[in-house]
Amino acid sequence: MRKIILIFPLLLVSLWLMGCTTSMTGSTMATAMLAAPTADSKPPVITSFFGPGLARYGDPIGFYIAVEDPNNDMMRVAVVITQQGYGTYETDWTYLNADQQGRFKGYLQWNTLSKHGSIPEWNRVTVGISVMDKTGLWSNEVVIPLMFVYNAVGYEPPPAPFDQRDVPRLGYIHIDLFNPFRGDNNGNIWMRGIR
Repeated sequence: MRKIILIFPLLLVSLWLMGCTTSMTGSTMATAMLAAPTADSKPPVITSFFGPGLARYGDPIGFYIAVEDPNNDMMRVAVVITQQGYGTYETDWTYLNADQQGRFKGYLQWNTLSKHGSIPEWNRVTVGISVMDKTGLWSNEVVIPLMFVYNAVGYEPPPAPFDQRDVPRLGYIHIDLFNPFRGDNNGNIWMRGIR
């Protein structure tokens, strides 16, 4: 009986530690996987980018980037969206495949129709895109301003080097916009963090 009493606390501590390990978020796990930079480590460089300046709310749109990394160790793409009247949303991550760690070009697709409902016409956002490598070094950030309208938009085709048919989709941007002027059930207008 004494052995069981002594083993029980050890078992509880072990289970608690296992729970802490499995509850890590994607961002925390990626940070834990980072290697230490060396004297030869260099950050990735976004060499070209393209995105629409005007989009119809609800349309799927693409943001194109071409990136090079002299160390061939790129890990993930970060997208940060800041909406006028609301603020900055949580960073959206896209992990890169092994064949994309040295050089790639591609696009991130954003299906702009939000599960939270519509947003006001002429609402503006900025889309910031950067790339992080496996040592935690960041590329330059490109920022694309975008305004939403409700009438049809004639999207211009992407320029070189994105004008070829073989440009792959890297992933999706998983950010749903909020209407910064929507009221709550009591008719109060709210903004992020303010009631």
